[in-house]
Amino acid sequence: MQGTFPLPYVGPFSLLEESYVNHLGKIAFKWIYWNLIVSGRAPDIPFVPAHMSLVGKDLVSAPPLREATSHTVADLMTGNVFTTTMGTPVKEAARLLKEHAVSGLPVTGEQGNLTGIITTSDIINGLDINEETAAGKIVATLIKHGRDKKLGSIVDDLMTTKPITIAPGESIQAAVELMNKNNINRLIVSEDGHTIVGILARSDILKVFH
Repeated sequence: MQGTFPLPYVGPFSLLEESYVNHLGKIAFKWIYWNLIVSGRAPDIPFVPAHMSLVGKDLVSAPPLREATSHTVADLMTGNVFTTTMGTPVKEAARLLKEHAVSGLPVTGEQGNLTGIITTSDIINGLDINEETAAGKIVATLIKHGRDKKLGSIVDDLMTTKPITIAPGESIQAAVELMNKNNINRLIVSEDGHTIVGILARSDILKVFH
């Protein structure tokens, strides 16, 4: 029995059948494919979601996905974590970030327990830049995102407290969802939420393609 698109018995196009209507549909789809789908503008197509349905797709044998789902956070995380301590001058934290070429440093307390995280964004957000100037407007628009942090003398003043952590045994899928949900670029890896065993950045996840 011939099918119909987009719904059975509804149409408008009878599939597997040569007709003038099907020919026009093919021409229309060709334009949609090259001008909307390939260019990444699929959301502009009526009734077509940005994330296409995976129903019927052979995902099990797709090499990148199969490789990604076989890993845990422990497999891809960076184990040698650079940290700083509470009471550290902001200037020193900024130096460490630049020296180690990282964008975030977990902050530990006296007992070495996790107390927060300070990032390059936290420090930049704390800069007392006049937002009436061009530079100020750029910082406010691209970096501050409405946050109101003033430059302090130590990391305690600027760090983000209660950082989001993930257990080393969690899946990469869970890590990606957690990053997306909280709009962050890295997760501190901890079994108990206090002891740091690693850090997982978005760039680490790309290791599945190596």
